Amino acid sequence: MGAKDDFHLVPRVLQYFIESDFTAALCLFPQNGWLDNASSVTWGILRNIPFVPLLGMLMLPKTVCYILLIFTFYAAVVRDQESVAIAQ
Repeated sequence: MGAKDDFHLVPRVLQYFIESDFTAALCLFPQNGWLDNASSVTWGILRNIPFVPLLGMLMLPKTVCYILLIFTFYAAVVRDQESVAIAQ
């Protein structure tokens, strides 16, 4: 693989750096209340927003595979029950 083959990874790597810098910047705000006993729930949600699209992208293919697996299993069970009913 040459350097030109890996060029398509540059936008993705830049996106990860931008999101991690944004998350780090959000963590540095004093409103987070890192040194207090009670931290703000709002800032806790804001800190984790950059991770939501990434996790969502990871969960979608797995969910689709699970749904396909369930439909395939259901179709096999129905087909098996029909063949048993016909044999009787």
